[in-house]
Amino acid sequence: MDKVKIYSNQAFEQKTEKEVNDMAAKLQVLLNEFNALNVGPVDQSELPLLCSNPQMLFDAKLEKSVIVPKGMNRSKYIELLELPKLDKLLQAHKKFVEVRTQSLENFRIAGDTIELVPERVELTMDGQSVYVADGSPQHKAALKLLQFLELANDLNPISQYQLLATGRRNDFECFFNLKGTGIVFRNTAVLDRVKLIEFIKNASK
Repeated sequence: MDKVKIYSNQAFEQKTEKEVNDMAAKLQVLLNEFNALNVGPVDQSELPLLCSNPQMLFDAKLEKSVIVPKGMNRSKYIELLELPKLDKLLQAHKKFVEVRTQSLENFRIAGDTIELVPERVELTMDGQSVYVADGSPQHKAALKLLQFLELANDLNPISQYQLLATGRRNDFECFFNLKGTGIVFRNTAVLDRVKLIEFIKNASK
C-alpha cells in the first residue's frame, strides 16, 4: 500500500531547511580554504575528516604528496619545507562547527563544490511527519481526526478564542464535557447556557 502523509510539522521543516543551507554555506568555505592549501582534492570519503579534523586531513595528504629526495629522512625533509599556514582553514572549521546541526549525509562533494543531496535533505526535513497506509483503518481514523481538528480551528475564532486558548488548558470545558465515552455540550449551570447562546449567535453572523 502507498503511504499517505497525514501530518507535517512546517515549523520543523523550515528550521531544518535553514540549518542545512547554513551548514552547506560554511562547509563550502571550509572546502575552499582546504583546496587553497594545494595538497590535493578532497573526495567524498574524506568529508567526515574534513569536518571533524581538517588539520589531520592536511597532514595525511601532505604525507602522500611530498616526494622525498633519495637519501633524506622523510620526517626531517618535511620539517624543512615552507608549509602553508592553516589559520584560515582552522577558522573556517570553527565557524562550520558552530552551525553543524544536521547529518553530513545531506551533502556531497562535486569537484570544488558542496552540493545538497536532494533525497536525503527531503528525508531530513520530513523527520517529524506522520504517514499511514492509504485506505487502511489507520488512514480513515486519521482523516476523521484531521476533520475534527479543522472544525475546532474554524470554531475557535467564532468563540472569541475561548474554545482553544494558548496557556489555558481547560478552556475546552467551557463548552464541552466528557460523558461516558463521548463529548457533550456542557449545560450544568446558567452560565453554560449563556456561553452556548453567545457561541451560536456569533456563528450566525
